[in-house]
Amino acid sequence: MDYQIPYDGCIGEFTWCEKLKREIPENWELVRLEDVTKHLTDGEHGYVSEDSKGQYWLYGASNIRDGQVVPSPSDKRIDYEAYQRIHKRTGTSKGDDILLTTAGTIGNIAYLQEDLDSIEFLRSVTTIRPDPDRITAEYLYQYLLAATPQIHALKKGSGQNSIALSDLRKMPILLPPLEAQKLYSDKSVPFYHRIEIVRRENQELQKMYHLLIDILIFD
Repeated sequence: MDYQIPYDGCIGEFTWCEKLKREIPENWELVRLEDVTKHLTDGEHGYVSEDSKGQYWLYGASNIRDGQVVPSPSDKRIDYEAYQRIHKRTGTSKGDDILLTTAGTIGNIAYLQEDLDSIEFLRSVTTIRPDPDRITAEYLYQYLLAATPQIHALKKGSGQNSIALSDLRKMPILLPPLEAQKLYSDKSVPFYHRIEIVRRENQELQKMYHLLIDILIFD
């Protein structure tokens, strides 16, 4: 592949960062997560009644796996009113938001590349929306993946581990110049699109496989 380091030529000199105890490029900043996000909130805290005929779904931390939002047999159906009430709080949207599991299972991350028009989340999933004037979604997503130990260090609780939103908002983020981030995003976005295409093709192939197996078994 014809690929160059996205911040090549954008680093300049290095300077010592006392908080990180290491050198960083002098034109990079150490900021808090809340400084570079427009929206950061978790999902539903209260009990939501299940509606067996509901056309909407309530997902939790177990649905965020391998960088994707995936269904499971235990998913709860909810009605339109419950979905709208939760969506007003989270406002999840395709192509902007990053999902992070912050209760029970800690540190699973997904970058939304699909529409979630019928899905909302429990409090175990936090929605993070980057501020495009400060940080690109692609850079923040990869930064959070690399910062998994840092995320786990925020968890508290003697029973079920969880991360308080107040602590997550103060999580330090090493921020390159926006120009360098955009260069990285320009290189990485096509890969995310390809991954999404392959994922959908794999889903169709799985459906076809199970259909063929059923035909072979019952015939």
